[in-house]
Amino acid sequence: MEENIIHYRHILLYYFKKCKRAAEAAVFMGTMP
Repeated sequence: MEENIIHYRHILLYYFKKCKRAAEAAVFMGTMP
């Protein structure tokens, strides 16, 4: 059970970073003329 929680957190962290990077890219593209 403990292993599942750790694994779930890793997946959550991975997607969080992925979404954050995508959001930053969108903002960066939006600031360019």
